[in-house]
Amino acid sequence: MIELSDLKQLAPAVLEELNRLCVKKTFQKGDMIYFPGEETERIFLLLSGEVKLYQSSAGNKVVLEILKAGQFFGDLNFAHQGYNFRPEIFAQSEMDTTLCAMSTADFNQVLNKYPALAMMVLTSLRNRLHLAESKIKDLATSPAEVRVINELIRYSLNHGQETNGFLVLEEKLTHQFLADMTGMARETVSKTLQALAKTGLIEYSPDRLIKLNIEKISKSCPYCLRLQKT
Repeated sequence: MIELSDLKQLAPAVLEELNRLCVKKTFQKGDMIYFPGEETERIFLLLSGEVKLYQSSAGNKVVLEILKAGQFFGDLNFAHQGYNFRPEIFAQSEMDTTLCAMSTADFNQVLNKYPALAMMVLTSLRNRLHLAESKIKDLATSPAEVRVINELIRYSLNHGQETNGFLVLEEKLTHQFLADMTGMARETVSKTLQALAKTGLIEYSPDRLIKLNIEKISKSCPYCLRLQKT
């Protein structure tokens, strides 16, 4: 994933160009950034806060991704060729958030002019595509235990850290939030977390942060995600 610290490593000319094109927008917690179709021809760079991307149908919500500072989202259409298929995605601020908004056309010009930025964006999109593929597989075929563990692992990439053999999430997650992330009922998530805790695959810190036991998951959950350090 792209971090703001990564952007600072770019040439000053790249940052100056982005800053010139950027229109800063602020949102309070819970504000909608856009509804399906409204992101047309706009790219957003998340400067601070968090943004939730989700889909909703017949009252059911599935959270696709929680973005943090340094990530791009919106109309990531770099070719402008072929079919104009736009996903039905909602974007909502998870906390007080500041964004940099620019047109897709302007952003494409910057990418063409500065290959280092283009490679950074492509690497980020590759990583997000791999995570999206694993999430689709979980939603389609995985049992509840695997879906919950894999979602926690994916979430930990942006909101966790490895400590003493555990992946420790940096914030408390409600059962309803995990239900939205996994596409399961809240009651199913609650029962699944209890089962995972009994087997030792997850633990809770004194302040109720979820800790994933990396070694146990690796040995006893063959269909769970394997994270490789790069």
